[in-house]
Amino acid sequence: MKKYKGTKVVSAEPMNEYDAVQKGVARPNTDNHEWREGYRVVYADGYESWSPKNVFEEAYSPIEISDEAKFTVAELIDFGNYLLSDKRKQTIESAENLNVVGDWDVQNWIDTPRDIE
Repeated sequence: MKKYKGTKVVSAEPMNEYDAVQKGVARPNTDNHEWREGYRVVYADGYESWSPKNVFEEAYSPIEISDEAKFTVAELIDFGNYLLSDKRKQTIESAENLNVVGDWDVQNWIDTPRDIE
């Protein structure tokens, strides 16, 4: 069998198994095992589930966003406009790379003088 590695971004919060069963996001404890600590998990499509703590923490790590990485709506709109600009197109060597956003794009955008309110 082939091996696969998955990556997805989820929202999660600590929730014990008993509470997860009560909220309908975990299966009932039919074999009377000891209640476990874990996480309520919400996927991008809205599906909710519960994972035991060790399983969840082995598969996921928190996304840390520093205050320095936060942008205003106006800045994000400006960045989107930069990505579509002729100036950026002149810096891209191949057509395939027009659809790729890289760290260099962010740095070029930051280095470009502009007026943003």
